[in-house]
Amino acid sequence: MNYLKNRPRGYNYDNMIFIGVHSFNDRNSFNLLLDELRKLPFVKSAGISNGTPGGYSGGQFLTLADGSEMVMRVVKVDSTCFNMYGFKVVSTFEDAIPGSAFYTQEGINAVGGVDAARSMDRLPCCGIIEPFKYGSALYNDPAAYDYRVLSAVQIIPNTLNWMYGIMVLTDGDYSDAVAEIDKMWKEKREEFTSNPAPIEITPFKDMIYGDLEGPRNTLMLIFTFMIVAIIISLMGLFAMCSYFTGQNAKNIAINRVYGAQIRDVVIQYSKSFLWPILVSIVVAVPVAIYFMDRYLNTNPDRISIPYELLVIAVLISLVFSMMVIVGQMLDAATDDPVKSLKKN
Repeated sequence: MNYLKNRPRGYNYDNMIFIGVHSFNDRNSFNLLLDELRKLPFVKSAGISNGTPGGYSGGQFLTLADGSEMVMRVVKVDSTCFNMYGFKVVSTFEDAIPGSAFYTQEGINAVGGVDAARSMDRLPCCGIIEPFKYGSALYNDPAAYDYRVLSAVQIIPNTLNWMYGIMVLTDGDYSDAVAEIDKMWKEKREEFTSNPAPIEITPFKDMIYGDLEGPRNTLMLIFTFMIVAIIISLMGLFAMCSYFTGQNAKNIAINRVYGAQIRDVVIQYSKSFLWPILVSIVVAVPVAIYFMDRYLNTNPDRISIPYELLVIAVLISLVFSMMVIVGQMLDAATDDPVKSLKKN
């Protein structure tokens, strides 16, 4: 979970808000809305973003020289929004004129090289950017596709009049920013459009990491049950040790009378519980590895199994178990043997 949340995505998303607008088909009216947004005191910048690298982008089928097809997911942005996202440009072949696109190196290779990418009719390439992670934190391209799916970032053509997204860079106060944007829209909507359709205002970070909430809650529930199970297990172990020492109090007392050291008595009787614990660990670890592997395979960009965490878990189990066992055995071994023999 932490890996999915913290892995580099190849673009900026902090302090950014996506505004979904589905009521514009006029570039001038859209620019008026952008101007109003830029006037708000908490807004540092605002640009057109038809789709985002976090999802909701369009796509284009491209026919390659060998006749095969691929889909290029296209995030359409203006130059302002391109800079807001902070895509890292590796190289440029020409000026990023409206209508041209930045490919990743994988996209360049897929279409047959730089020359082929630059000569694409529908999506001519103007440069290369570093790879970026498309979609939300849990998004993974369906394996059932019969064609490759890659991503590109296009500078919005001047002829495009259908806009449906704005990205706003704020000073970091999401709640106030969302409230102020919503207030401005309700007060001035009729100046921009006659369409009564509402706008969608979403912190960009929530678009990317919002789908982690469900798995995070599930893991917290599992963690809670795990803690309860550990406590119950330790209570059961405590009860077994208490019963065991009560049944063997006479033998422990006799050993002490005949000169056995407390340490020797504790070690001798603790072995009765140590072996079952070791056997349970030997059985539990492979089962845990199996289910961890199955769970990790359901996630995109899976990480390797953290074996060091398994080692830590085993050591913690042994420490807590031995604390209970040794504590009970030590309590029995330090009792007055004379009193123990009289009781028994």
